[in-house]
Amino acid sequence: MERGWIRSWRRELDSAVWRQPPMYYRFWSWLRHMATHEGNAEALGLEPGTVITSYSDIKNGLSYGDPEVEPSSPTIAAMIAWMKKEGMIVVSKTQNPTRNRGTTITICNWHQHQDDDPEASPILDVAAKPEPEPKPKPKRRSTYTPSEQAVRCVTQWEKGRALPTNPDGSLMQSREAYAKVFDMLHKTEKLTWQQIGTIVIHATTLWDWQYIQSPAKLRKKGSPRSTYPGQYYWQTIWTASQSEKGKGQHAGEGGTWTPPQGFADRTK
Repeated sequence: MERGWIRSWRRELDSAVWRQPPMYYRFWSWLRHMATHEGNAEALGLEPGTVITSYSDIKNGLSYGDPEVEPSSPTIAAMIAWMKKEGMIVVSKTQNPTRNRGTTITICNWHQHQDDDPEASPILDVAAKPEPEPKPKPKRRSTYTPSEQAVRCVTQWEKGRALPTNPDGSLMQSREAYAKVFDMLHKTEKLTWQQIGTIVIHATTLWDWQYIQSPAKLRKKGSPRSTYPGQYYWQTIWTASQSEKGKGQHAGEGGTWTPPQGFADRTK
């Protein structure tokens, strides 16, 4: 074994390679000890900081214990890939007439690694990269709480028409999901609760169930073949409820519809 020495900075204890599994730092140390240097690089026709090696050489160089333990080929490949990613080494195929196989590993900024000034050593920057800032956690969606009026709309809907169910008898959507439909009609479409109440009564008493069974359909548009293509179902039902025939179906004394309890417009 050739005698000599290399520099090893104490600050390596804070480096990224030190925080990897022990074999990584063993490999990093082995590379630096095996690399060409000012004393022999020129005679070998290589740049300082170069290691011409192979997986077999690396296994022999990193083996330890009795019985002997050596890193596997996948482990070696993973260590090389990690050091390449960290900018610590450059890897290429061996271009040497004396060896027709193997790998050339060049330690990046070799001269700075061996510089007298520890602040100039890239091991302190490259191998000791600061931990990336944690990604901001995605904002949690606010929990939806149905309004009292929307819950009453669902209840009224069920009185006139059963909500669609799965084969096992469970609801296809939760009552909360249906309540949200009514809250959206109020908040997005700017309908008053009295208007929504009219739509609920009209939809569940005059409209055939095969055309609208679920409140969710109120915010869907009619197909091109429907009577009112491109129009939301709530719009179609509201228009029908305001016709003379529609008003007659729900008229109370004086010819106006009296909404069930809870449908009074509370926005005024």
